[in-house]
Amino acid sequence: MTVQQGVDAHFVTAVMMDDYIDNAVSTGFWNNIMLVKIDTQGHELSVLQGIERFLSNPPSKDNLGGWSFVVIAEYDINLQKASGHEPNEMIDFMRKLGYEVRCKMEDVEPILLPDFSKCGDVIFSKEKPLKPTF
Repeated sequence: MTVQQGVDAHFVTAVMMDDYIDNAVSTGFWNNIMLVKIDTQGHELSVLQGIERFLSNPPSKDNLGGWSFVVIAEYDINLQKASGHEPNEMIDFMRKLGYEVRCKMEDVEPILLPDFSKCGDVIFSKEKPLKPTF
């Protein structure tokens, strides 16, 4: 690795989120995650792939006090392409796991494809995101 003079280099250990969640010290950590927000400048698909096990079996509304589990991910076509992904790879990946796609939490119906100009983030949920009624 080449480092410019006067710049400190730091090495970090990468951990798969699934492994982190599985090994969390807190009891029931898995069932208390309500929201995952991802903004990794085009590498969102890689992050989602790192939590595929968790996404396949997310917390239930019962565990979350009536709230829906939601994933919010940046959706930037140019950044997706720059990181080596086609923009719809992330959408297709989440759909295969049973998630619907929306541009806004209040959108009643899921969408087929996000409109890049109107949808900076996409919202994934297994059904229309709901908050509990008290």
